[in-house]
Amino acid sequence: MFGVPISKTTLAIIFTIVLFNKTCRSQDYYEEIVYPDSINIISMLPLNFDTIFIGGSTQYATGGVYRSFDSGITWEYVGLNGLSIYCMSHGNGDTIYAGTIGVYRSNNLGESWERISPIEQNVISISGFFPDDIFIGYWGGIMRSLDNGNTWDTSLVLSQNTVINTILPVGENEIYAGGTAYTAQDAGVFKSADLGEIWNYIGLVGYNIQSLGFNSNQDLFAGCFYSGLLKTSNGGLTWETVLPNRDAVSLVIEFDEIYVGCENQSFPNGGIYYSPDNGLTWENRTYNITNNRIKDIVITPDQFLYSLSRYESTVLGPALNRSVNPVFINESNQDKNVLVQIFPNPASDFFQISINQKFLLEENIKIFIYNQKGQMLESDSLVLPPDYFCPTINITELTSGIYYVKLVIGKNKYLLKLVVI
Repeated sequence: MFGVPISKTTLAIIFTIVLFNKTCRSQDYYEEIVYPDSINIISMLPLNFDTIFIGGSTQYATGGVYRSFDSGITWEYVGLNGLSIYCMSHGNGDTIYAGTIGVYRSNNLGESWERISPIEQNVISISGFFPDDIFIGYWGGIMRSLDNGNTWDTSLVLSQNTVINTILPVGENEIYAGGTAYTAQDAGVFKSADLGEIWNYIGLVGYNIQSLGFNSNQDLFAGCFYSGLLKTSNGGLTWETVLPNRDAVSLVIEFDEIYVGCENQSFPNGGIYYSPDNGLTWENRTYNITNNRIKDIVITPDQFLYSLSRYESTVLGPALNRSVNPVFINESNQDKNVLVQIFPNPASDFFQISINQKFLLEENIKIFIYNQKGQMLESDSLVLPPDYFCPTINITELTSGIYYVKLVIGKNKYLLKLVVI
């Protein structure tokens, strides 16, 4: 959590950003990201517009991990040759996890790798969160490490034909998971309130769960193969279908806005679908992506949407795409009444957000800070009284560098760049 507001201070440097009263979504066209012919891509980990990791399959290729630091113009192979990389996850700082037969970790953005898990099974999902906690999903259950991969124990035991496809931490001790059971009826949505000591079913037993996510109202959404996107508002007691007749395999939720990536194996309508209102209405956002067998979607902190399609790219079209523009941009109407100031910038110990009184009265403000690698470092929610429009954000724990500050004010979203010195 951020520091509490302090008294207003006269500052020498003021960096003013005019924020306009209309947010425009601009990913109306995607560009193909060309990757080496030597990789048959099955996983991706974009950290921002410039930094992208991709993982390959050993089918028709040699597998391993490739990375680009120049937005996909050039690529370099960085290891794990001969291994299929089923999933990747970003940990703390420069830490990257790769799920294959077991788990490998790089603490230097792929320069070197070390195997950190004892399991000899295909790891399908990874969640590295908090300083030392790592959870992995595989065929047969969930394993965890609470000491940064030094020791491991079994957190959830399922049948060998059941796989955990997604792991979602939502707090220090609260974790959700979802999976697929191919022979037994032991999959569905699971919840643990004690960091994986005990798991309980909370619904959708027998469903093919591929992805999970929460909105700002704490509704839980589950993307399912064969069954579309479902939602529960009461902790799993009842579920409703909000996007039917889809193979909903990937899910991105930002407050009340939802993006769903869908394959087209059991239904013909694959692609990317978007809802601005918690699933009440939907529109197709696939646009010019020809390979609509969407396997994964990611929105980076700098607001670019990446899309990974199934890897039969020579037949179906390009597998890796990215929105040409950020998902959220500001459309100018020269309304001078809509004004936000962030100062000082550069900053060292704190920065302040000055909000025009005509623009905001008793609105809830959500604040997120990301580093350049795409990792969310801080988040907070503020409710300001009518006569206070300058909250102060404590950043004493941030090291020098460039960060993104994402503000959500009512239904408006803004992305600002902050320099910390």
